[in-house]
Amino acid sequence: MEYALKNYITDKMSSKFTEKPPFDMNSTFAESECTIPMFFVLFPGVEPTKDIRELGAKHNKSISDQTLIEISMGQGQEKKANYDLTQAAQNGNWIVLNNIHLMTTWTKELELILDEVLPTAHEEFRC
Repeated sequence: MEYALKNYITDKMSSKFTEKPPFDMNSTFAESECTIPMFFVLFPGVEPTKDIRELGAKHNKSISDQTLIEISMGQGQEKKANYDLTQAAQNGNWIVLNNIHLMTTWTKELELILDEVLPTAHEEFRC
């Protein structure tokens, strides 16, 4: 019975409802704003860094000219992240903070910094 019901539902519904569309970084960016940080909750084997770098290149943001900043969060990175986040918001750069789940006590500080910088963030800023 369960199998027949599943087939009936699959046959009657379009693939829009039964298949997960691939993630599209471009459409995510199109919906983004400088005042709303983006958080990616990842599953094993998923890594958006390459997509972010490619999208950044389309928007003249790159690691080489420090308009795209990537920080792998861990011990000792808090001060750098605080400073770079503030500068990126002022200058319209992009900042990627990887592995913030490792920094649970620092995320409260991150929230305070975002509250401070987002109201006046440059329109090109993305976090």
